[in-house]
Amino acid sequence: MEPKKMLTYREAAEYLSVSERTVWGLVKANQIQACKIGRLVRIPLTSLDEFIGRVMNQV
Repeated sequence: MEPKKMLTYREAAEYLSVSERTVWGLVKANQIQACKIGRLVRIPLTSLDEFIGRVMNQV
């Protein structure tokens, strides 16, 4: 089975091992891209991977 490509805030938080509020703040600060589909907000898995790469390069 292919992994999900678009995640909810909760799923993104679990993926990053942070709170949903932290993910919301990262989206609001434009550090993670998200897209709105109707009333739903989804976060591309690639956006999370890119964010992790940027953070890893800062350490």
